[in-house]
Amino acid sequence: MGVTSLVIVILIILVVILGGSFLINLPIVGDFFSKIADGLSSIKGAISL
Repeated sequence: MGVTSLVIVILIILVVILGGSFLINLPIVGDFFSKIADGLSSIKGAISL
């Protein structure tokens, strides 16, 4: 559990640092991030209500 989660965190950090701007420029990943942003904003709206 601990080792697996640590590896996942390291991989995520590497992807964000090394390939973040490149990944966002890809249409599929950009659409994925926009869906996440829409979900977060709708959650914030529900909390504020």
